[in-house]
Amino acid sequence: MPTEHDPHTQLIADELHRRGYRLKWWNRWCFTADVRGENVTFWSTRSGLNTQIAAQLARRKDMTDKVLRAAGVRVPEGGVFRRVQRKQALGFASRRWPVVVKPVASRGKAQGATLGVDSPEMFHEAFDKALKVSPYVMVQDTVQGEEARFLVVGGRCVSVLRKRMDPKTGKQVPGVYDEITAETHPYYKHEAERAVEAFPGLGLAGLDIIAPDWSTEGPYAVIEVNAAPGVKGHHIAQTVPFDAAAAIVDELEARAVKD
Repeated sequence: MPTEHDPHTQLIADELHRRGYRLKWWNRWCFTADVRGENVTFWSTRSGLNTQIAAQLARRKDMTDKVLRAAGVRVPEGGVFRRVQRKQALGFASRRWPVVVKPVASRGKAQGATLGVDSPEMFHEAFDKALKVSPYVMVQDTVQGEEARFLVVGGRCVSVLRKRMDPKTGKQVPGVYDEITAETHPYYKHEAERAVEAFPGLGLAGLDIIAPDWSTEGPYAVIEVNAAPGVKGHHIAQTVPFDAAAAIVDELEARAVKD
């Protein structure tokens, strides 16, 4: 199969091809396949596994917070501000330095977001940066702990990835992850599943969650719900790689049988 396709899309396509399904590619991100009589289209990891409304709710960070809070799932304290509310936003931020400043909606990959904002000068830069992406800006408390990505497919948490950090700099090593599903306390997996359950129609999601210690039940905060999660990291994890594409295709086949 072609190698120039988006790597996340390619992994799912390869798994479908391995199981004998025929594919038609439309561009480097998009293909259609017939899965047990069901016409399935993927654009990267976007597909019919998620409804349009569920995906839109997850894309809007302000709506995500409302949905999760209503379900009793923990999220960082924060507020949403418009361009003309810059003064109020600064006052809110100054009472809780350091903060995270990010656009309410973006195309992903932390576009327009700034972490560790701890001064008025830095705040104004971060606020302007976020406004270039969205007319609404979210200001949130910084959550202390370790960040992990929880992959939930068909309502079940199937994999947990932790970003590999450089012990000298404390920064993430780009593209390097550890698979920590086995050592993650069941409480956090259950909370990830509860978070996804709060979005009816969300069959595939990646959740970014922060907690001090993944092996012990304790405080946490969901900082992101992604309805089009990247899957490559799960396949190349440094410890025990997880076949995320296979889990996704399993869910497609299960739904086809039910239908």
